[in-house]
Amino acid sequence: MRHRDTVRTIVVLGLLGFTVLQGCECPGGGFGQARPEPAVTPETLDFGDVEVGSAKVLSFEVANGGTGRLEIVDTRVEGAPEGVFQLSDKKYTVTSGGRKTVEVTFTPFDEADYTATIFLETNSEETPTKEVHIVGRGFVPDVVVEPTQLDFGNVVVETVRTLSVQVSNNGSDRALVRIRPLTGSDVSQYRIVLPSQVENEQVLLEGGDAITIEVSYQPTVTGRHLAAFTVEPCDACQPINISLTGVGIESALVVEPPTLEFGAVNPGAEVTQSVHFRNVGNVQVQVTSLELSGIGPGQPPSPAFSIEDLPTPIVLDEGDEVEVPVHFAPQDLKSHLSNLLWRSNDSRNSEGTVTLVGQGGGPDVEVLPPELDFGPVAMGAPQERTVVVTNVGFDTLQISGYEIRGSGDFQLVDDPGAGQLAVGEIVQLTVRFDPTAEGDATAELVVHSNDTDEPEAVSLLRGTGLDLPPCTYEVAPPTLNFGAVERNKKRTLEFGITNANVSGECLVSVLSLTDDTDPEFTLPGGEVNGQLIAPGETFRVAIEFQPTRYGSFSGAVEFYISDPASPTRLVPLSG
Repeated sequence: MRHRDTVRTIVVLGLLGFTVLQGCECPGGGFGQARPEPAVTPETLDFGDVEVGSAKVLSFEVANGGTGRLEIVDTRVEGAPEGVFQLSDKKYTVTSGGRKTVEVTFTPFDEADYTATIFLETNSEETPTKEVHIVGRGFVPDVVVEPTQLDFGNVVVETVRTLSVQVSNNGSDRALVRIRPLTGSDVSQYRIVLPSQVENEQVLLEGGDAITIEVSYQPTVTGRHLAAFTVEPCDACQPINISLTGVGIESALVVEPPTLEFGAVNPGAEVTQSVHFRNVGNVQVQVTSLELSGIGPGQPPSPAFSIEDLPTPIVLDEGDEVEVPVHFAPQDLKSHLSNLLWRSNDSRNSEGTVTLVGQGGGPDVEVLPPELDFGPVAMGAPQERTVVVTNVGFDTLQISGYEIRGSGDFQLVDDPGAGQLAVGEIVQLTVRFDPTAEGDATAELVVHSNDTDEPEAVSLLRGTGLDLPPCTYEVAPPTLNFGAVERNKKRTLEFGITNANVSGECLVSVLSLTDDTDPEFTLPGGEVNGQLIAPGETFRVAIEFQPTRYGSFSGAVEFYISDPASPTRLVPLSG
């Protein structure tokens, strides 16, 4: 019996030993050696497009298809900057038949393509290294915000103006956009209305998508109000600031000026000025009535004032302006005072007055002749004429200056500059026409003064330039002496202007009696202007002398001729 038990024990121990040897995960060769076999799935991780600054996680699985424990003794990433790809585990053990999931986080630093390789160092003799290839692209969303400044302008207190901002994803990749709350000292005056797609201050915009943000401004007090909010296209993107500005105003209607000062206006003349009605707010206003009134209660307006018969109501939309002309035409030398009374539908500015002030009298400028025609004038032989400025008004005329506008062929000789003219006083201006080219030339002589109805008095200047050779001429006789002539009798004498040129005409531009010639002398043929004399020809000028009283009389005939050396000539007269 004891021998049988001993044999049984030996057999059991042998079987146990065989089982233990068969399942041993021991290094080295021989019977019972462990053979781990690593496998990874997938062998390539493609992260696709990931927003710069954000992170995306993918995973791969490490399986042990062999016998014995699989040891991952080290894991490294090569081919990308440190930190772009990060692993959840670098060292771990996988039992035979087991699996291990490893997470890989991709955080792109820049807008670029990234490629790398994960190397897994194992304890497997057959497969000491396994590789996982990883690719991904970092991108910056192409998000555009327009506009970045919202100017609400003038907004009447307790009314609302709404403007909008559009946020567009112009790229092909989706973008997670964040809209931050209002900031600034006047946030209570503004309100942002976000579209329904926005949740928790953020919205995911696919490529090509856009949203509209409504911003309302409702001032509760007058004055300038500032605020702002930001749009963040991505975590790593520079925030886009949208500034808000608006001005709260008490009333949309502005009437200017408060007083129309017409100054002194000559009786019989008329001066017109305007009252400006402007809508500077965000709501429509209407001017419902306009009328003239006296200064005191029940007083009629001065008849010297009148206004245009404009149809009412005058509708003014935002930014509109209308001018209401007011005329002042006094018939006497008195002071005149009235009001322009206006009414509107603006509850905050429903009515008001503009004071109208004027005085009959003042200076009155007269410029003669109103049109000065030099006629044809030879180049190189300038002609001078006189313009007379007179104060025909009731007060001192303040002249601030003289000006010639237009062709540079006209010049003011010896400009007297600014000055004063007493009532009835005159100033004589010499205007020269010196043509530099053939053809017509025009200009204006402008007198600037304090004449309220004619602050710029004008004399029109005209002339025609001719290109002629220098004129050589003779005057015979050089003087005319009529001798003794009975009263009321008439005597006529002549002088001749002869063109001594071999070729080329002579031009007599202006031929007239001088201003100081006694009235007993006359030109029976009238003044001459633009007379051409052919070579060798003589142009004859007749002068009549008819005295009506006893005494000696004198004068002269003055003419301009195309002689650059001596363009002006006098023929003295006596009798």
